[in-house]
Amino acid sequence: MSTAAATADVLPPAAAPDRLRTVLVWGGLILPAALILLPFFASCLLLLRDSFNLWSATGGMQPGWTTASYEKMLGEPFYLGVLANTLKIGGIVTVIGLVVGYPVAYAITLVRFKQILLLLVVIPLWMDILIRAFGWLVLLSRFGLVNNTLLGLGILESRVTIVGTPLAVALDLLHETLPFMIVTLYSILQRIDPSLREAAMNLGANRVVAFFRITLPLSLPGMLASSILAFSLAISAFAGPLILGGGKVPMMSLIIFQQMTFANNWALGSAAAITLMVIVLFLLTAYTLLIRRLPAAGS
Repeated sequence: MSTAAATADVLPPAAAPDRLRTVLVWGGLILPAALILLPFFASCLLLLRDSFNLWSATGGMQPGWTTASYEKMLGEPFYLGVLANTLKIGGIVTVIGLVVGYPVAYAITLVRFKQILLLLVVIPLWMDILIRAFGWLVLLSRFGLVNNTLLGLGILESRVTIVGTPLAVALDLLHETLPFMIVTLYSILQRIDPSLREAAMNLGANRVVAFFRITLPLSLPGMLASSILAFSLAISAFAGPLILGGGKVPMMSLIIFQQMTFANNWALGSAAAITLMVIVLFLLTAYTLLIRRLPAAGS
């Protein structure tokens, strides 16, 4: 009996393709993903370890195990105020983004040229974050387009200072997060079976009732996902608060930067970074639990 015949008796015909598929999956997908994620997790573990180190103004950071940085971050009014302000701005940006982004995403699902409109939505992401921030800096300056327009319309009697206020930071963060929200919402809305809305209308519901009884409930997973994504990006943003806030709008990202550079207090900076990470992980866990209770968009 030949070698090929003997091999065919030992291995089923699909064994070789299955083995090749396994090699391709591990070598082409899992291994590259691991090479990208492992440094991220390693850096998170290093930050977690540094957050428990000792620190003094004279000796700097010393190896040790203490919760002093977390007690300072979560116990002193100043840092609690910065954390509260960060969460407040992130929440405002998320709510406004949802109110603005949902109608846009829903409208895209109803028109013919979806791909062109999606391209227009994501074009701002092609521009560097710093360039976008400086663009808002020019628009919102005392002699910028916004002040000139409001003066020309008679809404303002004199020029106002917008840069260095929470409004300027929120506008920049909204510009950064809105495309992500629209794309995420669109991906859920376009999966909703149109026959469900048609069935509701055949049973006597008008378009408004069909939207609130069918489309809106089925799009809740997308609303949650886009909100968590936008909120996470907003509370961790750095360029916008630095340039548009001008140091007058305290945000956690600026505290982390200041502690790890000017103050050289890596323990406190790491504690602040871990605090933000825990907040995001909590939101992701809550999203995972909620998503199991919601109806699927394609059902």
